[in-house]
Amino acid sequence: VLWSEHFDRALGDVFALQDEVSAAIAAAIEPEIGRAEAERVRLKPPEDLSAWECYHRAMWHCYRFTAAHTEQAHALLQRALALEAGFARAHAGLSFTHYSRAFLDAVPAPDAQIALALEHGQQSVDLDPRDAMGHWTLGRAQFLAREHDQALQCVGQSLRLNPNFAQGHYALGFIRAHAGVPAQA
Repeated sequence: VLWSEHFDRALGDVFALQDEVSAAIAAAIEPEIGRAEAERVRLKPPEDLSAWECYHRAMWHCYRFTAAHTEQAHALLQRALALEAGFARAHAGLSFTHYSRAFLDAVPAPDAQIALALEHGQQSVDLDPRDAMGHWTLGRAQFLAREHDQALQCVGQSLRLNPNFAQGHYALGFIRAHAGVPAQA
């Protein structure tokens, strides 16, 4: 069971209830899909991975937030793009790895990594403007580039596209805290 809930409403509110139930189901299922995909591909031999599977294994590494895991994620995402050049999520993932390299201070030239994070984030948005992750990674890169207004707009767009996107909510608060609006953060 991924989701269950009880709703008591008057019959006149059936459309509002339908929207509320849909949002609750999406909020419960969306993170579970990512976790299930990551677990499934973690068990496959690396030589058998498709672009989609490379992406999910890479994201598992990304969320470990270490330099070593970031490098493993980066290699998997490059492989995903070699298999499928127009894969927007792989570009978003590469933006994430370049962001992490700079944010973790894991490279001697963080400005070059920030530029690459911006480039891949923009490529992701250009390839799929309806994907919240692309806007999120571009916004995070813009934050590192000290473009706080643009960062807030991008991350805000990620949440307009997916109001249940937990990483977007976290990034919005984080960027607001650093942009001098702690009350909104």
